[in-house]
Amino acid sequence: MKRLCLYETDETAWLEKISKPIDERRYGEPDYKHLGEYLLDIVNRDRREVFRRRTTLLTPVLQGQEASRGGDRFGRRAVPRGMFVHAGGSAV
Repeated sequence: MKRLCLYETDETAWLEKISKPIDERRYGEPDYKHLGEYLLDIVNRDRREVFRRRTTLLTPVLQGQEASRGGDRFGRRAVPRGMFVHAGGSAV
């Protein structure tokens, strides 16, 4: 049976545990492997959130612009390819 580390079982307790030596300037003690993984997860989460918010904010604006130009015969408009760039860097 695999023994789970604190990082895998209780992320908040793990953060508390590694913050103490960092706060006391004992830089050799923290769990850098998991800290790097944790920070990368935060970066990816924040990128997804920015993309979601940008899409939410810009979609009505772009739809309003298309409405003033007419859109297709059903009143729909196509967002130009590449208008939105996904967090991973690919165009949507």
